[in-house]
Amino acid sequence: MGFWLEGELLYTQGHRLYVLQYKKLYKEVINKCHDSRWAGHLGTHHILALLKGLYYWPHMGDDVETYVKTCLVGLKTPVELLQPLSVT
Repeated sequence: MGFWLEGELLYTQGHRLYVLQYKKLYKEVINKCHDSRWAGHLGTHHILALLKGLYYWPHMGDDVETYVKTCLVGLKTPVELLQPLSVT
């Protein structure tokens, strides 16, 4: 996997931003993707797919899985209640 600098930012394959090894920053990036209004507390696979298009860090999947499993909103929301909104 190749890496290169653009200004002060480090990028890798697919022009994805390399996120430095700092757990608090990982959590913030996942939070912005998982907890935002447009994402709607999606599951691990959806969040990971969104993140992988823009970012890279080692063991990203493990961090996303841990975050989603501990999401209080997701734990309180029964899956059968999650229905797509109708478009009118």
